[in-house]
Amino acid sequence: MEQLQEDRGDKLNRLRIVEKEKNALEDKKREAEDYLRLQNEHVKAQLRLWQWYLWKCLLNEEEFLSTHTYNV
Repeated sequence: MEQLQEDRGDKLNRLRIVEKEKNALEDKKREAEDYLRLQNEHVKAQLRLWQWYLWKCLLNEEEFLSTHTYNV
């Protein structure tokens, strides 16, 4: 019985240590997730900007082609 109680105590101590380590890493995990979320939002914003540039270029091309007729 004493051996079982000692084993239980050892396992509880290890559990507490692991929980402390896990909790210490939680802040870093959250920080990394926030960073990745911001990076993702940044890339999406850049994509929208490039899509807008492309759209403007296509409009300009259409306007140019409609106002300039070429005699071939």
